[in-house]
Amino acid sequence: MTMEASAVGVRAGERFCGLQDRGDDAGELGFDFVRRRRCRAVEGAISSGETAHDLKAHGIGQRIEHAVQADNLDFRMKKGERRRRARIRSKGVELPGDFEMTSSLTGKVAVVTGASRGIGRAIAERLAADGALVAVHYGKSKAHAEDVVAGIAAKGGAAFAVGADLSAKDGVATLFAGLDRELEGRNGSNQFDILINNAAVAPFVDFANTTEEVDEIYTVNVRSVVLATKEAVKRLRDGGRVVSISSGVVRTPVPDAAAYSFLKAPIDNLTKTLAAVLGPRAITVNAVAPGVIDTDMAAALARDPVVSEGVKGKQALKRIGQPEDIADVVGFLAGPESRWVTGQVIEASGGTALTF
Repeated sequence: MTMEASAVGVRAGERFCGLQDRGDDAGELGFDFVRRRRCRAVEGAISSGETAHDLKAHGIGQRIEHAVQADNLDFRMKKGERRRRARIRSKGVELPGDFEMTSSLTGKVAVVTGASRGIGRAIAERLAADGALVAVHYGKSKAHAEDVVAGIAAKGGAAFAVGADLSAKDGVATLFAGLDRELEGRNGSNQFDILINNAAVAPFVDFANTTEEVDEIYTVNVRSVVLATKEAVKRLRDGGRVVSISSGVVRTPVPDAAAYSFLKAPIDNLTKTLAAVLGPRAITVNAVAPGVIDTDMAAALARDPVVSEGVKGKQALKRIGQPEDIADVVGFLAGPESRWVTGQVIEASGGTALTF
């Protein structure tokens, strides 16, 4: 056996072993796992001088070939992720170490409403990076949703767009009809694992001038969440996840967005109610309450130089939040590590209004 062939076998073994336990330290290679009795077949094959081709005889060759092919994919994904992180850091956001594609949601299917922009987009990208197939819902901007899907695919993830106007009376029915078609066509089943209720509208209208805005805000922010969750529960596998996006305005209302403030409150109560209802199926139900986040929806607060300074003055952490700040919290709640967390509303606001 040539030195080059031996190297191929070793790299394949390391890659195969590394895939066995993504939860261990990223610095550990295949032979660390062998030492802990996780890759004996690969160890034996490589120590015998066998190459990746020879390993097929052990019945694991196909997985090793996939692992070796994945190296190029990982490189492309990390390159794209480095660009994204550089963009976020340019806004003064500190992020953890280098991105690494995880497999915590491999085999899972996630549905994210309002995922064509802002927080929803960041959530869709995070769940796809964690290995889930993501349904990217959009209300009116199909082009933006398709851009999200394309971006996920470019990083090696899997996603598809599904449209439905949740302000319409039949919006939820339209959403799930489209979702059923896509999932049955792809997986042979309309079941999925994760529902993220993110879609919302937030007109800046004070109470004195609030009129028909109440109807739209209620329909999208409350009614569609209730009905979408009801439909989702019929399709959610046991052990699934429901995460709804609430808001910090439930605790500290914004008078200039009065209806939005008081119509976000029902989400918190719904979260606790559904946690009790769905607990016997091991489905966790939680909510995340963002503060001011740099999105188009909150542009008046986040992007105006004067106003944003006032916002930061009320926060313990002196910067404007980014969509990824919320997506990372949702990623935790959607993943296996949150298995003992349910019925909770987790505020992610940079410590807004902690003191009087």
